[in-house]
Amino acid sequence: MNESNSKTQNAIKTDLQLLLECLKYQMKCPDSQKQALLTIYSICQRNDECVELLRDMGGIVFVYNLSRSSPYTKVKETALFTLSAMAETRESCKQDLCRMEMFSDLAAYLKQEVPLTQKRVAVYMLSVLVANNRSGQILAHSSGCVQVLLDIFRCAFPGSSECEGSAVSPLWSSASSALCGCVNNPQNEVNQDVCVSVYPLVKLWLDQLVLPAIELAQPVCSFIAMTVANNSRAQEHFCSVGGVMSLTRALICVTSDTLSAASCKLAVLFTKTLCACITDSPAVAAGLSEMQLVPELLLLLSSPNLDPADRLCVVLTIAHCTDASEHHQTQLLLTGGLPLIISLLTDSADEELKNAAIFVLQTCKQIAESVSQPVEGGVCDMEEQRKSARQLLQRIQRLEKSQQQVTLPHFFPHPVTLKTAENRPLSQPDDEITLCSDLLSDEIDRILCTPLSTAHSHPRCAGCMCSAEEVDSRVFSAELRSCQYLCDFHLHLLQTENQLKTCLRQHRALRGHLVLQWTVTRLIEGLEWDRTGGLILGLGLVWDWEWSGQLMWEFLSSTVSEKQQEDGCVDEADKNPVRRKRRNFSDEELVFLQEGVRRFGHCWNSILWAYPFTQSRTSIDLAKKYQRLQKTRTQTEEQTE
Repeated sequence: MNESNSKTQNAIKTDLQLLLECLKYQMKCPDSQKQALLTIYSICQRNDECVELLRDMGGIVFVYNLSRSSPYTKVKETALFTLSAMAETRESCKQDLCRMEMFSDLAAYLKQEVPLTQKRVAVYMLSVLVANNRSGQILAHSSGCVQVLLDIFRCAFPGSSECEGSAVSPLWSSASSALCGCVNNPQNEVNQDVCVSVYPLVKLWLDQLVLPAIELAQPVCSFIAMTVANNSRAQEHFCSVGGVMSLTRALICVTSDTLSAASCKLAVLFTKTLCACITDSPAVAAGLSEMQLVPELLLLLSSPNLDPADRLCVVLTIAHCTDASEHHQTQLLLTGGLPLIISLLTDSADEELKNAAIFVLQTCKQIAESVSQPVEGGVCDMEEQRKSARQLLQRIQRLEKSQQQVTLPHFFPHPVTLKTAENRPLSQPDDEITLCSDLLSDEIDRILCTPLSTAHSHPRCAGCMCSAEEVDSRVFSAELRSCQYLCDFHLHLLQTENQLKTCLRQHRALRGHLVLQWTVTRLIEGLEWDRTGGLILGLGLVWDWEWSGQLMWEFLSSTVSEKQQEDGCVDEADKNPVRRKRRNFSDEELVFLQEGVRRFGHCWNSILWAYPFTQSRTSIDLAKKYQRLQKTRTQTEEQTE
């Protein structure tokens, strides 16, 4: 094996020597030199150890001198490209090329009137030399390369007056990438401070991109994020020129269409950039509360098109906002963000995402404890609030139960009550279950407690308030007659009872021997109520027969039929009942259904509220459709097996 490797290495070394000889003796034949350079590039790409062999033979120095002295443009271009590829492959080659004369030549080369392809090669060379290389960043600043790149970045933007056409766009993108390498990884504050001069122009670009394309937004956002990262001066300057507001408006513009995969990706890109702008700048983050940023981020976080890997940047942005301002915290609570954050904490396996969610909950702890009054404006449905609170409490209890099964005595020392939590310092949020329970205790109590101001403003039906154990047939009828606020169901029930009693009195006068045993409990059990058709079935009664049951059924059928005609549920011909128009589930609704079952289980009402289904959809429709989908999937799997 060693002999084989030695032979291969010797063959490669011989090839490289021959190619170098070709370059030396074909000075007046640019085509041959170009072909030899491309062959060297191909060999080095297949085996990076060949770069070291070429370096030991003096080949890198020769190609570098050729790129500076050759009178042929295409030879210069190919030599620069070959050097860039070798420097990108081997760090030792990069350090050999990091010279002041190299950067000065590149700066002068970019200022000349040369074809765009040659400028792109020179920019590519700069990007390679400054990437993860502090000495390269310093030389780029000293030689003026950073300023030259900024000039290209200003003038080559697609759509600008100085732009020559769509062919300039790749050069502009390459210049943006090179500038990002000059200011970050590692961070270089000197170059960052130089780049702030183009912030006003970047702000105008953000305003012009009404429906921004990803190919234009990516370089702009990368430039912003890299130049403001960990630099408070750059962050304040970008905010002072209105760049943060423009970026937020662009984010809000695309979050309104998160059902589109492209819009969702663009929203994530803007979110990452905005997160870099407000990190360690609470004043900048607090100023965004007027634009309702947190609700838009929650909308993005609940989008089915959001990649799970992108959730972290969204949650971190929410955390920076809620940590900076109580207005952001209030918006998070009022828009239902607390259950969504807790669902990430319970469902995700990503530790970084969990830590970010815990940080959001910790920032909202004080505001959640201070909220004790219901939100003004509009009458709330207390039954729905109670149901949501119970579901939230059950999820927390399941989380506590699952975590208690893990043997971690040092992590869960004792159950913590609300009083203990109030006395505990805020700087020790180590127990995530304790934190969730403490945060939600006041909120759930507030929801479950009916305010006195609304206790008498919602009259309830007496039939709905009574349970089967509290009443019998006589008491139930009396309760219904004494109530002034009967619902449609019990109103129909009472009217049917009155008509039945009237008919029975008439037949008793004629026949005299009817014995009827009637209980209201069975009467209720025999009814079926439909929201669109009203009362559609007869009554389930228990009696001793001394007259024909057919007569009673005819009476009941006629009674219900007359009632349906009075309510407009049946036309004059009594043949065309009012029914909903059948609508098949669209592809988007099927995606919503699958995603909702994954998030909420079989809580069909929660799924119906969480996603924009067609207006006529009901929770029963969702349940039946999911059952049919599961049945079809099972049959398909059986046929496949």
